[in-house]
Amino acid sequence: MQEPYSRAEKIQGFPQSWIVFPSKTNKAAIAIVNKNLKPAIIASKTYTVAVKLTTGQNPTTFISVYNSPYENIQETLQELEEIITSLRGESIIIGDDLKAHHTMWDCRE
Repeated sequence: MQEPYSRAEKIQGFPQSWIVFPSKTNKAAIAIVNKNLKPAIIASKTYTVAVKLTTGQNPTTFISVYNSPYENIQETLQELEEIITSLRGESIIIGDDLKAHHTMWDCRE
């Protein structure tokens, strides 16, 4: 998830039974609802967080990424690249809010 509600530097509003892995700024997070899953934190960086789950034989890494429209996207992309590079050959699912603008989705900037 991106931009979850946070107060006093902690993500708020989720049941205590959920396991929430935040980025260092709390702008990106991954929430684990199923108590039977055994998540492993791979990285928690300024704008990204990555958690590995093993269901069956092969692990999958979930990455959540957030980029503020007021920040330089290059730092965010660098964090993402570092994580992906460390996971060569593994399954990866990425959820992001990069505040990207493109004419393809009717952005005129």
